[in-house]
Amino acid sequence: FSSLMYYMIASLPIIYIGSPGMVLNMVGNRKKAFKKRFAKPAPPPRGLVFPVTETKGTEPIRSSTPTAKAIIAAAVGAVNDEKAEKVLKERNWRFGYVKHWIGMVDEQCKTPDAALAVAKAGLAKAYEIFQFVHPDGSSVSFEDAMAAKNTEKFSTGFIKGEAAQGKKVLEVPYNGKTLAGQELKDQVKKWVDYGTIEPSAGEAIIKCVDNPGWLDLSDKYFVLLGAGSAMGPFEVLMSLGANVIAIDLDRPFIWKRLINRAKNSSGSITFPMNAEQSSCKDDDALYAASGCNLFTQTPLIRDWLVDLYPGKS
Repeated sequence: FSSLMYYMIASLPIIYIGSPGMVLNMVGNRKKAFKKRFAKPAPPPRGLVFPVTETKGTEPIRSSTPTAKAIIAAAVGAVNDEKAEKVLKERNWRFGYVKHWIGMVDEQCKTPDAALAVAKAGLAKAYEIFQFVHPDGSSVSFEDAMAAKNTEKFSTGFIKGEAAQGKKVLEVPYNGKTLAGQELKDQVKKWVDYGTIEPSAGEAIIKCVDNPGWLDLSDKYFVLLGAGSAMGPFEVLMSLGANVIAIDLDRPFIWKRLINRAKNSSGSITFPMNAEQSSCKDDDALYAASGCNLFTQTPLIRDWLVDLYPGKS
């Protein structure tokens, strides 16, 4: 027995060091080290970016923690100086930020005026401290970037749907069925009673059932930032005949889907372009010339939007 134990103890280092798991782990660590050593440098910042909060040597560091603290402190400070001071003094922000968010929401829930004051103060601080980096590398506050005059402008694309207005009946798919009318109202009541949706949501759905004219959005205009997002309302708005001002990346496959959906609806889509729509020889050229970048072209998007449909709601 003692001889057996000796050989087992003596062979443990060999089994451990030479085991497949250890070898694979060493290979993996070596690959990671080489990736870091020979990785391409990150592209220079451009467009809307977090502010520089510190430097390491000559390298600027853009940390989200001091930025978030400054914005939350400014927001809640509009109605409660004591809570703002506690935000700024929080030393363990990673795990301690939740109570400050809750405290801010508590203040907003007291009165409508307080809710607006907190929101406005937070947004104003964000505009003040976030930076916008121009293509030449120069940087200004986001507030200054959005207020500046720009010589560059977007062209405007427009597609009107060719389909007839759909039936003005609110329908909700549920459990393999399509609910409408009284059946939908009964189900909404069950959802509210169970707590699946808030009472205000249930009331809104029932009002839409009782007022089918509300389902005609042909005189309404909606700006969608990220219009092609999977969870966005683009499909629903198109089916209700709405006029959608669509903002999304300049990727042809995105605009092929959005434009074709708009053509097959009773709604319309308006979108920014880097060329005149009339200069596009075919649909592929139209898709390629459509779209913009919400982060790097923010001031230009703002300019395009504010002058697009004056007087419309």
